[in-house]
Amino acid sequence: MRWFKTVLLLLIATLLVGGGGYAYVWYKAKAYIDDTLTVLLPGYRVRYEQLVLDPRGEVRIESLQAAPFGYESAIKVANISIRADAPLFFLQPSPVSSASDWPSFLAIKIDKLRMDLASDFMETALANQSAAASKGLVNIAALGCGDVREFSLPVLRDMGYPEIQADLNIRLDPDNDNGRLVLGSQIQLLGIASQRLVLEVSFTPGYLAPQTLLAASPRVQRFQFAYQDLGFNARRDTYCAEQTDVTEAEYRLVHADLLKAQATQLGMQVPERLWNAYEQAIAPGSSVDLGISPAGGMGSELFVLMNAPHVLAERLNPSLRINSVGLDLAGLDWESLLPDAEQAEQLTPQEEGLVNVEQLKEKILSSREVQKLEDSKQFYPASFDELDDYLQYQIRLYTHFGRFIEGRLIEVADNKLVLLRRVDQGYASYSVDRNFLETIEVYR
Repeated sequence: MRWFKTVLLLLIATLLVGGGGYAYVWYKAKAYIDDTLTVLLPGYRVRYEQLVLDPRGEVRIESLQAAPFGYESAIKVANISIRADAPLFFLQPSPVSSASDWPSFLAIKIDKLRMDLASDFMETALANQSAAASKGLVNIAALGCGDVREFSLPVLRDMGYPEIQADLNIRLDPDNDNGRLVLGSQIQLLGIASQRLVLEVSFTPGYLAPQTLLAASPRVQRFQFAYQDLGFNARRDTYCAEQTDVTEAEYRLVHADLLKAQATQLGMQVPERLWNAYEQAIAPGSSVDLGISPAGGMGSELFVLMNAPHVLAERLNPSLRINSVGLDLAGLDWESLLPDAEQAEQLTPQEEGLVNVEQLKEKILSSREVQKLEDSKQFYPASFDELDDYLQYQIRLYTHFGRFIEGRLIEVADNKLVLLRRVDQGYASYSVDRNFLETIEVYR
């Protein structure tokens, strides 16, 4: 029986040592995860139900919740997994502190991140957005969408999205010996869109560490971006058409006219094939693939070539596919596609002529007298050919679609006119084709 006791004692000792080792590794991994979450989410209360550790190089957090300080609602994540092919990777004081610490891959996977757009912190964001008056231009994606300045999270809620649900994958593949680093990411937003990024960089072998990174001479070898619409474009068309009381086809036409007018105001000369490509890219169910693959890579010379866009474009060797069909980019005048700095500065929205209380005091005019002066003005019919005489006047238009448009006339060019319209968040320029006009009236 003595041998049996000896074996039993050895087994117990092994279990104690193994259990103690696992507990130590688990503690180190938990400390690493907690510190990382504190850095990534400084304004949140973070808690999770379980930490699962695989000593071969994986840590998984299950049922994580992150609530902004001062709020009850939380962003929820089903699980977060961090994997590396190095055993005990998270035991190190700083897993990526030196070149020798890098594994051959590092992967992060986030499953079912959910954010309720009716939560209390989103209510605050919505209230702040409604109360704040923006002084910037409307985001180009929101042109023609009524008073919407950008498709922010509160706007997505108004569009009928009750929550944001996302899956995210990030993978890092460093090869320090051969001087290669590949970073890839893919995110899928349920019912909205999916995006995929791939960045490949070369560097001096053996220099992939924070303390030597500046001497590594990194060069971009490849960059790819892929976008797939999963329902957002169709919902955007419906929502914006309702905001402006037009059909979806009319909204798309107005959006395109506004975008073209803004490009003209910025001094950009965009060929028709690019406008057609843009319209295809924002259509429901569209896919876009953009890539660059500069011969020999692109390093610090990027900053020098930015002053010569046509040379830079040739060096980057760009490719573009829309709905799996390649777009011919040869012969494009890249320099003409860039905004003119002086014209862009002049495009900054200006405040409309509001009544100045201080001036009223100096002129000793009562509010009733001011109102009488305003009442003496009214809208009078005018022809398109007369509009050059009414620049900066308030005008209103009726189109063949039955659409009513009112704003300040800021430009008349060829067969188009441009109005500056007030929206809730600021001002937006609005281009109208002469052929669409039924009636023109000037306030004078």
